[in-house]
Amino acid sequence: MNMAVIDKGNAEMAREELRARVRTEQARLGLSQKVIADQSGMSGGTFSAWFNGTYKGVYETYDALIVKWLESCSARSRIRAVRARAPEFVHTHTARKLMALMEAAQYGPELGVVAGAAGVGKTMAARAYAGQNPNVWIITADESMKSAAATLIEVEDVLGCASERGSRRVRRVERYLEGRQGLIVIDEAQFLSTKAIEQLRSIFDKTQTGIVFMGNAPLNDRFGALGRLPDHAQLFSRIDEWEIIQGPVSQDVDAILDAWGELGSDVREACRAVAVQQGALRSMNKVLLKASTMARVRNAETITVDDVKAAWKKHMTGEMPVFRRAAA
Repeated sequence: MNMAVIDKGNAEMAREELRARVRTEQARLGLSQKVIADQSGMSGGTFSAWFNGTYKGVYETYDALIVKWLESCSARSRIRAVRARAPEFVHTHTARKLMALMEAAQYGPELGVVAGAAGVGKTMAARAYAGQNPNVWIITADESMKSAAATLIEVEDVLGCASERGSRRVRRVERYLEGRQGLIVIDEAQFLSTKAIEQLRSIFDKTQTGIVFMGNAPLNDRFGALGRLPDHAQLFSRIDEWEIIQGPVSQDVDAILDAWGELGSDVREACRAVAVQQGALRSMNKVLLKASTMARVRNAETITVDDVKAAWKKHMTGEMPVFRRAAA
């Protein structure tokens, strides 16, 4: 519908049709008026007035914004119709090990370290564990959290306890955690400074809240080096759970491929080749997701090796790797 070509006599009738279409999309997508206003580029007040027919200004500009928003809804629906969805969380062999480690850390309580290659499911396992257990908080570290003070502010924010200045901040966190039998998972923990790690160790000591430091492979060397320093003996001696993940194991790959449904043996072999590359299971899932979408676009019921190869080219660079089984 092009509002520009609608004569003034029929404008209000066309506008009522637009409002009806907006109501339909609102109900279908479960959106608030505030979200629709934001997505269409209006202020909340202007959209409300337009929607209720009480706007006192010139309608045409906002009519055009609503037309564009409705067109974007149609575009999203078309994309979603062909876009595949990855399986929900898969309880792989590695995920079960990591969730058992988190359980031991929470109810021990204990300090734990999980270090390993990227893309093997560490973060997904933590999220799954948090979804199944009370008082579990996941904090994702980054470059901005190198100092102990910055880390404490992030902990406070994730916990949702009120801010207090100066030295009282850590006391507030400790009071909040006492008696909750909780678990704090620090993802990407390689970004933390030694002082930040020691601050968290102190919180563990005072509140008996389990803490798991989780990150990439160098995290293992980091904690190993701390263990050789007398100043950090209290930290090292309290680490009861330690898991090093070199890469995805074959059971993990097979479990995820099974979750994707019926895949030909040649497709599974191609996916195994992806799983042993950088990015591991995460890359394999991304390639399968793109390959599945490609199959849907051409109305095919199954993914082919050609789909996997084409998806690889979109996700990565270079030639598609070939999976080579280890010699017996």
